[in-house]
Amino acid sequence: MNRKWKRALSWLLAIALLIPAGPLAPVMAEEADENIVYAFDFETGTDGWFGRGDATVTQVTYEAHSGNGSLFVSGRTDTWQGPGIYLDDLQPGVLYTFSVYAKLPADASGETEIQISVEQEGREDERRYVNIASATVGKNEWVEIKGTTIFDEEFNRYQIYVEAPNNPTIDFYIDTFRVTTFNIDDVDKSGLYFDFEDGDLNGWQARNGTDPIQVTDAENHTPDGKYSLLTEPSEQYQGPLLNIEGKMAPGHIYDFSVWVKMKAGIEPTLIRMSLQLGPNGPYHNITADTLVTDEQWVELSARYTLETVPESLAVYVELVDETDQPKPFYIDDFRLVYVGSVSEPPPVQTDIPRLRDLYEPYFKIGAAVENNHLQGRQKELLDLHYNSLVAENVMKPEYMSRGYDDFYFEQGDVLANYVREYNKDPDNETTFDLRFHTLVWHSQGADWMLQDDEGNWLEPNEENKQLVLDRLENYIRAAIRQYADVITDIDVVNEVIDENQPDGMRNSYWYQITGKDFIKHAFRVAHDELDKLGKRNKENGEYVRLYINDYNTHIPRKRDVLYELVMELREEGVPIDGIGHQTHINIDSPSIQEISDSIRLFGEAGFDNQITELDMSIYTDNTTVYDPVPEEILIKQGYRYKELFEELIRLDEMGRSEENPEGWISNVTLWGIADNHTWLHNRGGVTRQDAPFPFDKNYQAKPAYWGMVVAVDDSYSHMLPINPKEAITPQGTPDLNKANDLRWSTVPPAQTYTSGSLQGTVKTLWDDDHLYVRVEVQDDTISSGDQVEIFVENADPHVLTRTDAAVVETGDGYVVQTAIKLDGANEMNRQVRLDVRITDAGNEDDSDRKTVVSWSDPRNAQDEDQEGYGRLTFVGETKLGQAMRGTPDIDGDMDSVWNNAPVYTTDVIVEQNGDAEATAEFRVLWDDHRLYVYAEVTDSLLTDASENPWEQDSVEIFVDQNNGKTSNYQADDGQYRVNFNNERSLGGNAVLDNFITATKLLYDEDGEPIGYAVEAAIVLDHIEPKAGDVIGFDFQVNNDEDGDGRRDSVFIWSDPTGLSYTNTSRLGVMELTSPSARRSSRAPVWIPPRSGQGTELVAVVDADGKATIPLHDAALQAALDRAEEGRLKLEVQGTENTNALSVIIPGHLMKNIAEADIAVIEIDAGIVIVELPFSLLFIDDEKGEVILNVARVDSDSLPAKVREKVGHYPVYELILLKNGDRITTFGANEYVRVSYPFSLSAGLRPAQIVIYHIADDDTMTVIKNGRYNASTGNVEFLTNHFSYFTAIPVQVHFTDLDQAAWAEDSIIALGARGIVKGMTSDLYMPNQEVTRAEFVQMLVQALDLKAKASNHPFDDVKQGAWYESAILQAYQLGIVYGRDDGTFGVHDNIQRQEMAVMTYRALQAAGIDLKPSDAASELTDAAAIADYAREAVIAMHQAGIISGMPDGSFAPKETATRAQAAVILNQLLNRLH
Repeated sequence: MNRKWKRALSWLLAIALLIPAGPLAPVMAEEADENIVYAFDFETGTDGWFGRGDATVTQVTYEAHSGNGSLFVSGRTDTWQGPGIYLDDLQPGVLYTFSVYAKLPADASGETEIQISVEQEGREDERRYVNIASATVGKNEWVEIKGTTIFDEEFNRYQIYVEAPNNPTIDFYIDTFRVTTFNIDDVDKSGLYFDFEDGDLNGWQARNGTDPIQVTDAENHTPDGKYSLLTEPSEQYQGPLLNIEGKMAPGHIYDFSVWVKMKAGIEPTLIRMSLQLGPNGPYHNITADTLVTDEQWVELSARYTLETVPESLAVYVELVDETDQPKPFYIDDFRLVYVGSVSEPPPVQTDIPRLRDLYEPYFKIGAAVENNHLQGRQKELLDLHYNSLVAENVMKPEYMSRGYDDFYFEQGDVLANYVREYNKDPDNETTFDLRFHTLVWHSQGADWMLQDDEGNWLEPNEENKQLVLDRLENYIRAAIRQYADVITDIDVVNEVIDENQPDGMRNSYWYQITGKDFIKHAFRVAHDELDKLGKRNKENGEYVRLYINDYNTHIPRKRDVLYELVMELREEGVPIDGIGHQTHINIDSPSIQEISDSIRLFGEAGFDNQITELDMSIYTDNTTVYDPVPEEILIKQGYRYKELFEELIRLDEMGRSEENPEGWISNVTLWGIADNHTWLHNRGGVTRQDAPFPFDKNYQAKPAYWGMVVAVDDSYSHMLPINPKEAITPQGTPDLNKANDLRWSTVPPAQTYTSGSLQGTVKTLWDDDHLYVRVEVQDDTISSGDQVEIFVENADPHVLTRTDAAVVETGDGYVVQTAIKLDGANEMNRQVRLDVRITDAGNEDDSDRKTVVSWSDPRNAQDEDQEGYGRLTFVGETKLGQAMRGTPDIDGDMDSVWNNAPVYTTDVIVEQNGDAEATAEFRVLWDDHRLYVYAEVTDSLLTDASENPWEQDSVEIFVDQNNGKTSNYQADDGQYRVNFNNERSLGGNAVLDNFITATKLLYDEDGEPIGYAVEAAIVLDHIEPKAGDVIGFDFQVNNDEDGDGRRDSVFIWSDPTGLSYTNTSRLGVMELTSPSARRSSRAPVWIPPRSGQGTELVAVVDADGKATIPLHDAALQAALDRAEEGRLKLEVQGTENTNALSVIIPGHLMKNIAEADIAVIEIDAGIVIVELPFSLLFIDDEKGEVILNVARVDSDSLPAKVREKVGHYPVYELILLKNGDRITTFGANEYVRVSYPFSLSAGLRPAQIVIYHIADDDTMTVIKNGRYNASTGNVEFLTNHFSYFTAIPVQVHFTDLDQAAWAEDSIIALGARGIVKGMTSDLYMPNQEVTRAEFVQMLVQALDLKAKASNHPFDDVKQGAWYESAILQAYQLGIVYGRDDGTFGVHDNIQRQEMAVMTYRALQAAGIDLKPSDAASELTDAAAIADYAREAVIAMHQAGIISGMPDGSFAPKETATRAQAAVILNQLLNRLH
């Protein structure tokens, strides 16, 4: 089936459910007879039509539209009731037209609406109703009701019916019912063309009906023409519209084209062409958002396939963005050109390896099917690649069992007969196994077995238990007799485990009535009936295997409950052969190891394993929608298929023995054939298409298929595109003199590929100066040729041999560590391409044996290209803490044993609505068996209003006992939650019996509630804890701020991602220590010296909390002794609890400072660090003094408009007094550098943090050189005046920055500071070439350049244009000189060398000197740089402001993009520090 039709399907259904019921008017002529699929004229009877509900249908001959008969409908009691019929030959994805004539009886009063509808039936009793067409019908004449639809491929049965949606009791007649397919001969292929040369609108109108629209001769695009169409849209989405109903047909392709130009004087504007399908939509944007100017015509063009018949159809040209004033534009030369019909889908590939042949040595490859898949291209694919089938639905009890001795096997027989006939045909190259799914299931089961005659559920008692088991036996024996000759395997019971129940069993009605006996009975009856039929005889090969089937068998808790159950069954003699692992997984989780562990557990116990329902969703959440699916996602899926099947093969071979020559796995069945049909479509409340299988919707091989192939035969590895791996790199500086520095424990391990026993684990860290790499290699054969190579993009590899002195040998390998200096600045969210390659040279006496593995590139081809390099993303620091040894009483009170434990706080924001906040201080202890946590939560309003425990006021403790740092929970990982009422809940693999808690409400001295205390003990059952061990750990506080049952804030200790409940990779790390090993976790407590004593600079704090810090001789002399390179650093102690301080420098000390050649004085006052030029502070008055006042301003004192913008972020006031005179503005070249701590909340990027100066008139001005320094956690800025300052985050909403991810931070930084703007409110367009005018505007904005007003000599700079002021200032400052022809080249794209020259001159104009960077390298094409630009390019390159291309060149004459411009300007601002 064609992909376009499949896309039409979901579109049509979505619209049918949203728009008011009404006819979908066809655009084709009356269908020819040869297109009729069904015809009902009711000449001899009801023709198979039946009454729905209470309706009665009768064939009558006294009233007819055609012939002599019609169908009379009476007895209706509800609107949905009427005549219905199942039309089993209808196919999904085919366009059908339905028509019927209707009339009311002669005694009817008035008219009513009669409607054709369809009830679609599918899996799990799912139904969907679609209204096809309706019309108003009366008693005087027959009225035709006609409409078109495409059926949803997720359903397999269609009931067509006629109803009166607004009248529950009206009687009516129907006649001449037809179902036809589309006729290609009725397509209008003439197209459209409008050049407006006739002066007529030709049907074009303003879309809103009110904006002016006219043909004009003011502009023209047509060669030798004169006219165009001018419209003046006044708001977003408006523009000229043309009704094109009847000019397009579904399933056909059309080209659209129109030329557009803005009216003179209108700023560049984003415009696009769109289609409106129906009076109320939907709306399809068929061209990209395109920037249109008043200087040249721009073509908008698109190729479009109409996928269904809309109620109406119009094309229009619209404004993309909001506007507060009309934006007139012209259109001309509009074309709609017919291209042709949608091409036939490609044939099923027959020249690729057949999966069933590849896996023949290991296990069967199966597919789940519906009966309509046993024909056409689905059958062709089945015959090529599969050798096992299972019914997706029709062999479930719901479909086959209606009552005692009442069975409906017809649908199951279709599949069974297909297999029987196929297997008998000697021309077929294979035979099919047939799995029977399933005899017993709580869902889609035969509920009558569990109900009384009135449909009520049976009470659990012995009598009913026996009744239920008898009914079950009756059905099982009948089903087995029906299919024993063809089935090979049976899922006897399905989904009986619920690991969250106390006993691990699903609390279904089956279990409530019979306990486990229904399971045992089902297996015994199935075995007995098969044995009677000779189908349990292993010796002659006539052996049907019996399985227990379930999902999520990889989850340790569920796996273990299932294991205990099957061992119990086997111990009791229950004939169970194996385990069915459904294996519904996604491209990220669960881990292959978890799947493997489960299969191995059951295999080693002697059970066969089958993968029964394999699919691999491309989605890892319930929000993402791909359309189309990105190629990188499909490639990732391909490698995961490869990894999964490699492990399945390994397990199968591991299980082979003389007693079990077939191994541990006998069948792997995919829960579908290809991506066109899967139960995963539109799951989780999200309308989206999934792609979980090896073949796509056109039955073509995907990377997933090639992953399965390569798992068996790596000669096809070239067919699987390279899929570079990704990893996170936390911030932190390890001690490379230690092989196991504790900081490495904060890093998630990245595993290399394996070859035999050779493998490695890679960890990386970063700080301001280096990237740190640690590789732990498993290689127990020592050779001088063993080595680790580290490849970083555009750099020579770092080679570390096993013989290097720094290498540390381990028991089964060795560890290497290194620090790498990277080009460019290290900062949060930076991405670095890197790979690690490990070589095992073998034994010294066997040097020919050489094995190589890599982390990312499976080809190990790093010497040839960088395509396989992985990607590291720099993230924030993972916190390290210490748990002290000790055992408290769990009573909610803080015992003395807690006193020595360090105190930690939950200061990382995961979620926060407004100012909602609840935080905790907590401590951690451990002993030989448990981990203990004591916490005091600050939260004055406590509530458990929500039924969801995570939305109640509660705390959560996350424990990763082996500190595995995995992307999904492993067996040792648990989520432990307790609310303030001491009500516990769990997640992950936590066990309630392992979690002991006590809570206690806390009150202040006035008896007011302030929060609650929690004390908890968690059993460490997967490790034997000892001092020096580390565990993954985090502590989270959930807060319902206002008691409305919704969570308003989440604060945590370390992990900012919000994924702690499913992913342990960002959890903090707790070191288990003994008391003697404790490191200090608090700031030192300073005791001020007595006056005149000591060399420290100590604050004297008064009763109001204001600190005074006088600089005395001893402290100054100590600081001068430490001074280096003209910098004097004064560190103030004792300011931890102050919000205001004064540093006093007596005048008599100025001479000492001057004689020491001090140029800069840095005053670290704790709350703020200030670096001042000594020239600014100097006074020539020994009796005078200089005072620096620093104060955190009370937010209540701020004006309302400032307070609203600043929010909860601190505002600081800085005042400089010299002999009592306040100095507000400094000299021309006197800048003060200020920095202070800033807490970067989760989800914020450093680039978003903007520093503002707040003036006396309450205006806030951006300090454009300001930034957040991720390495220090401080904000930093330069200023030449003192007043009020603050730092706050600014949101930048560009949605297209993924197009230039390498420049994303720079664009955000400049956008937040107002230096650059988007082409629209949402789009930056990073890859669009930047013009000379645009770059000058950016440059002037970035450096705040000012010049006196004067004229300019450029002919093309328009007065009043947006760029005029910037160009004028740049000209006056000598930054630009223009072209030889007297123009500036306003709209010319700027060359890279021109950009460098302008930037260089701007720096000179601003008086900024450039300092060479150590990382600068030679440019390979320096000779190509123009003479006028060479000095600027080289100086800027050496300063690290501009960088070369990946190949080391500069490409001076290439045009620069908006992304490149942003990076240069951001680098420039960063260099100002």
